[in-house]
Formats: sequence, structure tokens, C-alpha cells
Amino acid sequence: MNNLYKIITGFTLFIILVLPVSASAATKPGSFFYFFDTAFERVNLFFTFNPEKKAMKALDYADKRLAEVKTITEEGGNADDIKTSIANYERNIALAAEKSKEVKDKGQEENLLNLITNSASKNQEVLSAVLIKVPEEAKAAIAQAIEASKRGQEEAMKQIAELKKEVAGLKQEITELKKQQKIIPTPSSNNQDQSTIRELKNEIEELKKQTESKKDTEKQPVATPTTPTAPVSSVPELKPEVKANDHILTLTNAIGISYTFDTRTNNNQKIQGLIDVGFFVTQGKLPEGIKIKPTSETPATPAIPAVPVTPLAPSIPATTPATPAIPATPTPTPTPTSQTKTIEISSVSAYPTLNSVRIEWQTNILTNGKVFLSGKVYGSESGISTRHIVNISGLSVGIDYSYEIESIAGDQVVKKEGSFSTKKGELAIQADKVSIQFTNGHSIGSIKVTAQYTENGRVVLPVDISFSTPDVSKTYRITELSVPPCSGGNPFHIQLIGSTGGSCVADAKVAFSYEPKSLGTHTVSVTVKGITKSVNIQVTEYVIVDPQIEKIALYQQDASGVDRPVETPIFDLGNHYGIVGRFKILPEVDYNPGFTDKYYESNVPNAEYLLSLTPHGNGGEFKVIAQFIDDLNRKVYKLPTGTYTITLKSLRVIDIAGKYRDVSGLPIIFTFKVVGQYP
Repeated sequence: MNNLYKIITGFTLFIILVLPVSASAATKPGSFFYFFDTAFERVNLFFTFNPEKKAMKALDYADKRLAEVKTITEEGGNADDIKTSIANYERNIALAAEKSKEVKDKGQEENLLNLITNSASKNQEVLSAVLIKVPEEAKAAIAQAIEASKRGQEEAMKQIAELKKEVAGLKQEITELKKQQKIIPTPSSNNQDQSTIRELKNEIEELKKQTESKKDTEKQPVATPTTPTAPVSSVPELKPEVKANDHILTLTNAIGISYTFDTRTNNNQKIQGLIDVGFFVTQGKLPEGIKIKPTSETPATPAIPAVPVTPLAPSIPATTPATPAIPATPTPTPTPTSQTKTIEISSVSAYPTLNSVRIEWQTNILTNGKVFLSGKVYGSESGISTRHIVNISGLSVGIDYSYEIESIAGDQVVKKEGSFSTKKGELAIQADKVSIQFTNGHSIGSIKVTAQYTENGRVVLPVDISFSTPDVSKTYRITELSVPPCSGGNPFHIQLIGSTGGSCVADAKVAFSYEPKSLGTHTVSVTVKGITKSVNIQVTEYVIVDPQIEKIALYQQDASGVDRPVETPIFDLGNHYGIVGRFKILPEVDYNPGFTDKYYESNVPNAEYLLSLTPHGNGGEFKVIAQFIDDLNRKVYKLPTGTYTITLKSLRVIDIAGKYRDVSGLPIIFTFKVVGQYP
């Protein structure tokens, strides 16, 4: 037990003494020590019971948070870190403003309010400079902080004005009282102008006592001599019997945290501090001197002291001690209604991503906060504050969520509902063309639309990708292959829903081929997980264009090994064959070479065996063969070394409409050399 106590004590000292020092060099949201640094500040504030000192510390911590905002902005930090620092800044400013109202010495209160006002002016300048530099998503938080600072400054200036007004009123009252007693008022000096409200009130009380004393003297002949002060002397006998556990005091807050004290020892400062932050009595009685904050709307009136004991004396027989019940409860038991105002929740915002959300809200007074979502509870990261932040992760993509905010202060619990939708993934689509020609009831070729779905740049499987057109709809499922993969190591498998088989691809992209069945605008829509994107295809009437031929240069390596176009390529036909001429027919979309009539001339011997013209792409190519064996005639034809020419004189093709067309641009000549033969 002793060892456990030592461990706990040592860890506590480490948290309180060591971590704040270590954290001072890296106290920014996202750093390792930031949580400990801010937690230490909250603990330090909690155990600072003097309102003036607590307010001063809160202002100092607010300056630290503002410095963080400036540093994060200058270093290009992210918006979430800025928002976290701003929330902590506003919490400390609100606490300083609240505690300034509890300072008993009005002179000290005025000095503190002046400090708050000056600090607010400086902070507004810093925040205004930061506003133009922060990311767009953080601008709202900075703007709200500026407005909160202005409101705090206005409130402090208003309190200062009220203090000055109160001082002036008290001085006027002193003057009137002195006139009543025929005391000649002394002229005001600078020192008297600086008198504290406490001194002025003491002077007023003294003057009132003097006045009351004169009145009592005048009333003495009328007084009843038989009932002087007997009931007063009997008051102690009216106190209830003290029970064994009356010295035990338990304080609890609205979220169930409890502290127990022995009131026979001096714990008044700690007890007062807990009462100030919303704790209430659940066992025992408060010791004398502990004050419960009244509500601002209906200031509490000290009902018990307002009923003097002496006037009751004539009606209370000396032998009846049970009648005067008022002295039996000199200190009222505090109730949970110790907050200054009713909680109001405002400025609720939700910032969802694919799998997470950041929920923010504000309250008009210091509160604890939590969010209920999908059966789970998430506490506010701001602790007791007026600005709250909750980050929730592990959500699903593209889903609608409803949540409930709960803010707690003392016995008050206020709730507010909201909703958001997590962001959807990214769908990328691309069409190989956006227009196509149409004739004789069908399109000239087809449209290929490629689609890929990702989340945060990563492929997420399995996934269904649907294509929809005016003529046809298809859905493909992409899955990740386990072992063994397809040939070539492609890791993804694509299958048309409702069919068997499928194909393997390397990039999880689906290619959809579409042939329009009519003229006009055709929309191809692609849908994945609620995301839909479309591409429009223009289908136009086929326009006849006469075919033209274009010679394509052949490339060969030069002495340095670089491929260059040559007019007369040189071939060593030791490898049996070589391509010696190539051409294409324009326009490409209209003609699929299937040569019906062709005529060319060449000095290649036995050209019918050693030279051929075949379709290639959207054109054709001439190819020579070094040796051809005619088994039927038992002959062997070889191409000797030398220079050769091929002249293509005429060519006829069939267009997409099925009509014959002569190719223009002829003749064209191809020249080549042979330097080696097939062995």
C-alpha cells in the first residue's frame, strides 16, 4: 500500500513539476506534450481559489494560446490545430471575465478590468493579422474569437463605468448623511477620489450607525421593560443536537464526480473553489463563510439575516425554546442551481470527412460537454469551457448521421440535436471521345468510358460500378484477388454482374464500350456508392470524305545508335524479312483497310512471291521476304542484294457505309536496299 502511494505521489509530482517545463518548448496542438501542458493549466486554475489570481492566470494562459495561433499560422499549420488553440484561448478569456466579477476589493476589480480591456485590444490586433493568413476553414473560428474578444472588452468597460458610477453614488450618499448630522463635508481631494468602494461603504455604515443610535435613544422611553433580550440569550438552546457525522461534507457535480471533506479541518478554500465551478452538497452542510453564487437574473436576497431576532422576543415565551426556527439553520444548504445563467447552446457546426467528423459548438457560460452518436458518448476536448470541440473517427463513407450535443453546468443539462453526412469517395471517369458518327442504323466505331473509384486516393474493394445509357445499363464488380493472381500478376478482378468469368486488370479501372443506336446527345452515367458522374456523347450523321493516302517514314539507327527517319532504308535480310514501306489512309474513322483493288509496280524479282501489301492499322505496309520456297513447283526464290523501288499507283477501299472509294494522292514510291540474303 505504501509503495502504491509512493508511485502515485511520484507520478503526480512528475505531471505537475516536470512535464510543464518539458512541454514549454513544444506546446502546440498535435505535439506530444500539448495535452499535458493544457491539462496542467486547468489543474492549476482549479486549485487557484483567489478570484483575482485565477483571472490573472487565465489571461496569461490566453496569451499563450494566442501565441500558438500566430506560430501555427506562420509555419503553415493545419486548420484543426488553429481551432484547438482558439477554443482554449476563448475558454481562458471567458474564465478571466467571470472571475473578475467575484473580486471583493473593488479597486482590485477595476485594475483587473482595465487589464482585461487592454489585453482584448492587443489580442484583437493579433487575431486580425492572423485572419488574413489562416486556411479558409479556420477563418470562421478566428472571426468568432475576434467577436468574443470585442464582447468581453465591451463588458469590462461597462463594468468599469458601473464601478465609477457606484463610487460617485456612494460619495453623494456620504455627503447627504453628513448634512443630516450637520457635519461639514470636507472638499474632495485626489486621494479621496481614489478611495475604494469598501472604504466608502464603511464610512456610510458608520454614519448610518450614528444616525440609528440617535433614533434608538429617542425611542427608549417607549420600549417594554419586560422583554429586553431574553430570547437572544436563549438562542443557543434552540440549536438541534449535533449528530456524529455532521462534520462530513460531500460535494458532487452533474457528471457524478464527488469530493468528501472533514469540515473540522480548514478546507474552506477548496470547498469554495468546487462550489464556484458547479459542485453542490449531497451530504452534510457547508461550513460558515462559504458563498453560493446567486443567479444574475434574480439576485439572491439574504432572507435569514433580514428577520431580526429581537422583534420576535415579545411573542416568544421564555419557556418555549422550539418556536424560533430561524437560528436553527444559520447556513442554507446549497442546491444545484448555482449557475449564473441558463445554458444556451449556439454556433453548432459539423465538419465531416470520409471517415470522421469534427463537431463544434459554443455556450454562453462555462460548461462541460459531450456528444452522443451511434450509441457512443464522446467528451468535449475543451474541458470546462464556452467553446467545445469533439473529434469522432471510425465512421462510414457517404452516410447520414444524427447526433445530440449535451452541455452541463451544475444541475443544468441542455441538449441540442444535429445531423451531418460523411463525405463520399472520389469517382473519376474519362471518355476516349465525345463525338461519334452514325450511319445505316449503327455508329461508326464505339465510345469507351473508363471509371475508377477511390477513397483518399486509395482503391477500396470490393466495389460495384454501374454504367447507364439510353440503350443499355451494366454493372461491374471489382474485387481484389487472393492467390493465385491472374497471368501477369494483375491484382484486381472485374466481372460483369449476372455473367460468369471476368478479366484481370492492374489498376482497378473499369472500361465500358458503348455504341449509340440513334442520332443526338447520349448521356453515359457512372454510379458508385451514391456518387454519379456523367459524360455527354454527340452522335452526328456520317459525312462522306474522300480517302487520301499518306506515306509514313521508316526509322533506322544511325552510327550513334539513334533511330532516325530515312528515305531509303537498308536491310540485312538474314532475319528472313523486312518492312520496306508503310502508309495510312485518312480520315481514320471512315476506313478500315480491306483493299479490294490495288495496283503497284516494282523491280523486285518474282514480286508475286517475295513482295506483299497487307493492311496495317488504318493503312497498309509493304513487306519483302528474303526467300520463298514453292513446294508445289519445287522452286526456291531468293531476293538478291541491290536497290529496289515500289510504286503504288492505285488503291480502292470500302468506307464505313459499305461504298467503294478510290484513294487519292497516288502514286507514291518506296525505295529500299538489301545488303544481305537469307542463308
